[in-house]
Amino acid sequence: MASKATDDIEVAEDVDGPERDGGFEKPYVVVGRAIAEAMDELGGRPAFTDLVLGARKIILDAHRARLEHPPAPPSAPLADRAFLQEALYWGTYADAVYEKSLALCLSRVPVSRDDVLKSDWKVVTLRPVFALVHDAGKKKIVLAIRGTHSVSDAMTDACAAAEPFAGDTAHRGMVRAAQWFIDNILEDITGALARYPDCGLLVTGHSLGAGTAALLTILLKEHVEQSRLFCWAFATPACASPTLSEAHKTMIVSVVNDLDAVPRLSLYAAEMARRALEESGWRDEYKEAYDAEYDRMAKYLNDSPVFSRVVKAIDVTSKVLDKALDAASEAASKHLKAAADSKYGKAATAASAKVSAKASAVAVAASVKIRGGAGDSVEEAKGGGDAAIVDSAPPKVPDPMVPVGRIVHLSVSDDVVFARDAPSSEFMRLAPGKTMLSDHSMDLYLARLRAAADRLG
Repeated sequence: MASKATDDIEVAEDVDGPERDGGFEKPYVVVGRAIAEAMDELGGRPAFTDLVLGARKIILDAHRARLEHPPAPPSAPLADRAFLQEALYWGTYADAVYEKSLALCLSRVPVSRDDVLKSDWKVVTLRPVFALVHDAGKKKIVLAIRGTHSVSDAMTDACAAAEPFAGDTAHRGMVRAAQWFIDNILEDITGALARYPDCGLLVTGHSLGAGTAALLTILLKEHVEQSRLFCWAFATPACASPTLSEAHKTMIVSVVNDLDAVPRLSLYAAEMARRALEESGWRDEYKEAYDAEYDRMAKYLNDSPVFSRVVKAIDVTSKVLDKALDAASEAASKHLKAAADSKYGKAATAASAKVSAKASAVAVAASVKIRGGAGDSVEEAKGGGDAAIVDSAPPKVPDPMVPVGRIVHLSVSDDVVFARDAPSSEFMRLAPGKTMLSDHSMDLYLARLRAAADRLG
């Protein structure tokens, strides 16, 4: 039994997911925040910390289940090595456009400065960084569109309403980003195709760049011969209706790495996840530990001069029952002040979303509801957490959204990578697991594409 308890502790603590810029956030914090953003869009938000704790339980349960019963190899893996090598080639462009400068980008791909037709490295809302180049070896005009550096930002941005698009519906923000390219870069694209009549147009990107690339490809059908148009999208967000996705399987390929959350996250998926969290039973699981840990945290907060300086700014409306109080003092002193200005107005809960190893401790601080003046005791808040949960009518369930086009899923079984064609229905809901954030890394996409191709000889 001691060994099992130790394993559980290790699993509970080892659930970090790296962001592209090298930072870390707990998957359950990122998922909780993304669902909270979605509930804002749909109307009515449950307490943020309740979402975090529900997500924590579901993710850890799924991770343990995956350890006990590893995924089996797919029944019909792709055996086309050339197809996977092609994906790897264009994935390099999608990765290179993340570089800090055009020069660094060009050092990663087989083109020179003379092959650059247009580029812009300025970061502007709804106008991604991009490079338009001529790849003579592949006879392609390549438009590579940068995505979001941070997976947590990508998940937050993925939760947006749909709007009319191409006779159907698609993600509002990515529709507007795609339209920007039509309004501003179309002449450069058509001019390049006229200049190089033996070339086709290849659009590529990763994450939000992939969603923009896919929707832009659909818009470009009105301006470019379809026989000359193709899109390779990596970690494509769930940004289009299933019918729109299905209609473009011959010109758009969306590659999804294992449990990557971004291709599965939409308003529909967030609402389904919220319901699953409510049904997860996390409150029952943490109930026994709650009273003792609350008392310990209350004592720390009442004695803390750091906390007393920001106490008036904090109005946190939910209990948090995490178990990492050993780091509470250091975490609170560093992060509670910054948290007081957070966009949620529930300061310490947002602070927990910005801490790595100390995220759990700050989340515990978020469980306390401060009621006014500096003279009020933290003890006044005890027992008020349940009442703080927002009571509202269930939000209307939006229509599902999925990645665009033919979906190629990279799965891992006993450390062996397989690629397979997957139905869009598999990507209407989140797939909880330890790696649901780290699987979003473009570096990992490239490594697994290479491994899947190498497996075929």
